[in-house]
Amino acid sequence: MHAGLTACVHKRTMKHLIQLLCLVCFCCIGCSSTMQAGEPPLWLENPTSVVKKDDIYAIGNGATLAQAQQHARSEILKYFETNISSEFTGNLTATDATMTHQIDEQVQERTSGLVQGVSMVRSYKAKDGYYVLSVLDKTKAQKILRQEIEILDAQLKHLLVDSPDNTFLFSQRYQEREKLNQKYLLLTGMTLALDVPTDKIPHTLQGMTREKKEKRTNMGKVSVAVLPSNPDLQIALESHLVELGYILNARGKTVVLELKKQDCQPIQKAWSCQQTVQVTFKKKIYPYTVKGIGDTREEAQKQLQNRIVSGFPKELYEF
Repeated sequence: MHAGLTACVHKRTMKHLIQLLCLVCFCCIGCSSTMQAGEPPLWLENPTSVVKKDDIYAIGNGATLAQAQQHARSEILKYFETNISSEFTGNLTATDATMTHQIDEQVQERTSGLVQGVSMVRSYKAKDGYYVLSVLDKTKAQKILRQEIEILDAQLKHLLVDSPDNTFLFSQRYQEREKLNQKYLLLTGMTLALDVPTDKIPHTLQGMTREKKEKRTNMGKVSVAVLPSNPDLQIALESHLVELGYILNARGKTVVLELKKQDCQPIQKAWSCQQTVQVTFKKKIYPYTVKGIGDTREEAQKQLQNRIVSGFPKELYEF
């Protein structure tokens, strides 16, 4: 009887040990999908080995995992600010510095909800702290931005009916909306139209682009030099400057666009290229870097060219 009881207890103990070992193994497997240790992982140097080519992502680091995640979220939000064209931000610069500051604060508050769509896909514990790779859920972010734009649309329509003379407040809300609309454009490739008659929008807002073009026309004639010579890029850049309102002439002040270091690497079944560019005008230097991704190296380089043109400083008289 005693021997039978001992065998029963022994079996039960072994069963608990097996369950415990299974639980430990499960936890290890679950953690390994995100948390890594030891040698730096490939994604730390090349995030595109993990994320999709059209993902909006960032790597954050910090003393703790929470700080690293917060840093990554902040970097993703910065993406929207740095990728909105200088043409647009220039057009929406208010003459009142206080108003500009208030608009920026409102836009930051409205877009802060985008962090809800940021998820951590990888993390790495190093000697100097933690590193995380986070990606923005575009579908969720798109929904958040659309909701905020719809709120502003309702406010604008309400102002036109109840306070048609309050152009200051209308301008403020309108500029908030257009900044959000540019973020929406980055996500989706399209903008959301404002269902308000054009003649109801204050002339000060309608005329901002025209004023910029007039200023560019009045600055004198310019010519473009691309180094090393690149005829396709030369034509694309000159056409872009004409659209912006500049007058091109071979005897004008020369704008030099110099193609610096280019780095192209294969990533899985695609190619990733990065190009450093430097623009020189009237002894002033404006450097910037662009990236391109394509199924082939040629496609990636073609995307580089488009981004070199779109990233070109719009206001030559300001940089």
